[in-house]
Amino acid sequence: MKSPISICLFFFAVHLCLGQNIDSLRSLLVGADTDHERVTQCIELGRKFNKLGDKDSAKKYFIHANKFIGPIEDPLLQYKTKAYLGKFYFDSFEFGKADSMYALLLETVELNDSLRVLLTFARAQTFTKRAQWDTLKPLLEEIEEDVFNLAIPSFHVEYHNQMSFYYQGENDILSRLDELQKAKEALTPEMELTTLAINHNLTNIYSKIQAYEAALKLYKENLKMAEKANSTQDIMYSYYGIANQYNDLEKNDSAKEACWKAIKLYNETGYSQSFGFVYKTLADIFIKEGQLDSAIYYVDKGIAMSKKQQEEDLLSDNYWTKAKILLVQGDTAAAKPYLELASDFEYGVLPELDLNLARIYASEGKYEEASNILKKTWDQIKENEDRNTIYQVTGKLLKSKYEEDQKLQQLLSDQKARAQKLNFGLLAIFLLLFISSYIIFIQIQHRRRLKDLNIKLVQKNEELYQFTYICSHDLKEPIRNVSTFTGLIEYKLAKEELSRPYDEYFHHIHSGIDTLTTIISSLKAYTEIEGKQEGTFEEEHVSLGEIMEEVKSNIDEFLADNGGKLSLAEGSEPDERFVVSRNGLVLILENLVHNGIKYNDSDTPEVILGLSWERGRPIVSVEDNGVGIEEKYLDYIFRPFKTMSNKSQSNSSGLGLAICKKIMDVLGGQIKVQSKPGKGTRFELVF
Repeated sequence: MKSPISICLFFFAVHLCLGQNIDSLRSLLVGADTDHERVTQCIELGRKFNKLGDKDSAKKYFIHANKFIGPIEDPLLQYKTKAYLGKFYFDSFEFGKADSMYALLLETVELNDSLRVLLTFARAQTFTKRAQWDTLKPLLEEIEEDVFNLAIPSFHVEYHNQMSFYYQGENDILSRLDELQKAKEALTPEMELTTLAINHNLTNIYSKIQAYEAALKLYKENLKMAEKANSTQDIMYSYYGIANQYNDLEKNDSAKEACWKAIKLYNETGYSQSFGFVYKTLADIFIKEGQLDSAIYYVDKGIAMSKKQQEEDLLSDNYWTKAKILLVQGDTAAAKPYLELASDFEYGVLPELDLNLARIYASEGKYEEASNILKKTWDQIKENEDRNTIYQVTGKLLKSKYEEDQKLQQLLSDQKARAQKLNFGLLAIFLLLFISSYIIFIQIQHRRRLKDLNIKLVQKNEELYQFTYICSHDLKEPIRNVSTFTGLIEYKLAKEELSRPYDEYFHHIHSGIDTLTTIISSLKAYTEIEGKQEGTFEEEHVSLGEIMEEVKSNIDEFLADNGGKLSLAEGSEPDERFVVSRNGLVLILENLVHNGIKYNDSDTPEVILGLSWERGRPIVSVEDNGVGIEEKYLDYIFRPFKTMSNKSQSNSSGLGLAICKKIMDVLGGQIKVQSKPGKGTRFELVF
């Protein structure tokens, strides 16, 4: 990211001898009579070698300049000498040395307010790279008054931008968004590269609220601007973002293509800042594709590069990815040190990482360590749940509200434009009367449309409130269970009663975690479907036989664990084809089959699928031999978060049937149910 620092840091430097080649500069250095001349020539030689990519020679001359500068009482030359060396260390990923050089310059040289602010921003960048969030905010607050007293827009932008990094480290999404909005307001038209940086940071927030398509669109726009500006750094960061969004959207081929482009740019330019992210992304993709050898190859490269460049946040991500690979391979012992390293570096909350580490400690009899990890994790979750765990839901609903606002604005804009055009026809009385009548008609129509849109906005706001309340209520229950049983473990450990009952407590902890995971996953699926409109599911010709096999494959382990059976009804042709959304039907059947087997006390739980036709419309039936549902609950079961049993006991999200109904609504169909207690349940999907 090119910040105002990289543009302004050497604004006051005097660039001498730009037309001279390296040999002539060396000659001038040999013939220099004063230390002032020697420093000037060393700086210029360092700059030229740095531009040519000869880092060793550049470093040598920058260090020589600092040796000669000692006795010279020239604040501007002192500034140039130490600032160039500090910037060289920063670009070489030696962030500690860069910070030391900037700090020394601030302590030993009397500088004006502008230069002091610039150097403090430079120090702040080194803190960000080393994830030193506790020291970043106090450093920025030291210069806050000077920043806003100086009438320099780029300083205001950089201050808010740096504060946004602090809140990123604190995992405070809302405060970070507020700082970035302030930075965007302070931007001026000529600050194109800084605009790219702010946009890049905003896309991180889009990712947090799972608005992946919006983030992807903004990254692609950034890429075009970066290519136009020929900014290697911004082109690279655009590739990072595009790869990340495609990865989150499960578009593996597109994500890999963006990674290959980033690697090609790295090979051509040598630019590698934050490049460990590319290797980590490739490793994640290969894990999903089951190519673990390739995943290990790339994550090892990511670890090596992040270590070399001292980028601790990326190093933590790569350690965690390496641990995931080893856990998939079943090598718990090898995964343990990587989990510990990732946990040491991590900022924010990674429950899956901590859970795996706690399980390993528990299996080794280290119950106190396991308990401490779980307590820390869930304390963090409880502290942040209101602003983080609900964000994926509120993000979807806020997006819908934004779209409705845009429609309102468009209607008002259209109405204003029409009114302006009508003024050109006021020369004749007949035309005036006609136009007046037309205006009245248009206004009546627009009022009706505006009224309808206002009603929809009210409904969206109410829906936003309901979702936020329900999510907050249901997500707290499993967290409270985890906290309670963790307390029991601590109490037992205090009494030194290390015995078998601990397994039962950990079982309850894992059950609570699984429930929370199920709820969050179901919320994600539900809100994604909520955002779709009728006709947006892609339809194709399918047969019930192939759909059944796909469902079997997806839940094969669940069927085997529960002794469940899935089959076709007699008389149903497995190869008979009909038009429907394959993905939508598979998701519905997975939920219905799962419920039919799960809520079943027969010796052989069974679900039977059937296909029939009514007036040319296909009807897919799903019938089980389970416990059945009382008639008074038949409408109740399709409501979000409603279940017939305790969520903590059943590990149910309460969204399965709500998801089924929502998909059928989007497909323009119906879902019907018939059931009697003890007699099983029959669902009919009418397309």
